[in-house]
Amino acid sequence: MIKLGVFFLLFCSASAFSANLPVEHEAMRLMLAVESSVESADWDKASQQLNALEVLKIAPAEDYFYFNGLVNFKLKHLSVAEDSLESYIVTVGQKGKYYVEALNLITLLEARGEGEVSPETQKMESSSALSSDERTGYIKSLQALYLTDDPVKALVMQINSLLSVHAYTGLRVKKPNVRTGLVYSVSVNSGQLGLQEKNYETGFPTLTATKLDVHGLDPFLRYECEKQKITCTIYHPADPHLVWIMIENDDLVVRELVEALTKLIQYLQLN
Repeated sequence: MIKLGVFFLLFCSASAFSANLPVEHEAMRLMLAVESSVESADWDKASQQLNALEVLKIAPAEDYFYFNGLVNFKLKHLSVAEDSLESYIVTVGQKGKYYVEALNLITLLEARGEGEVSPETQKMESSSALSSDERTGYIKSLQALYLTDDPVKALVMQINSLLSVHAYTGLRVKKPNVRTGLVYSVSVNSGQLGLQEKNYETGFPTLTATKLDVHGLDPFLRYECEKQKITCTIYHPADPHLVWIMIENDDLVVRELVEALTKLIQYLQLN
């Protein structure tokens, strides 16, 4: 049985290679293949290709550590993801193509940590996670990331970054240069929370905007994820049964998004 398992592993590894290419060209081919797999959200395939790159034992391309971090983040190998993203930041610095994205992912990792949370304990987790010290530390990290002293501005920028990168498309395989699904952004004006929704589902984009006075509302938002529908839903703070925001199916991201929205609502309620 052990020999069979080893044979299968070697077979899978070998299948990722092109035997006729010199190593440096094979490394470039695999990096392009990784980018293609990431664009298609095929995280298992991207992981195999990254492993094949590591087997080549040559100096990796600059973007290798970012993609390795992103893929392991999606596969919930969070300690590996954090090490790779930190290596990317140290290696390429601010000139890196994915510098901001890597910083955002590191912020997500630090905020969430290891472990899964059941739907029954979501609200309890949010309450315990929003202690004064932790909330202050989290927001300070966002202020440093976005180079602003305004905590509301930092939270809005983080929320919009998450909404943009993880927009709901309704597709298992994303089509490059094709707009589909729902795209959201938030804003704050005169103490009110604004939400803008761009809807591409009908083929003709439509735009709607709403404003919400958050005073008196429960800031701890309800959400749920459905793998079959490839979506995570955040429910309206004034009505826990009304769909408010939809993003692609990613439990870690929606938890980070809900936490940032909760903190933003709490700040607005204090003013």
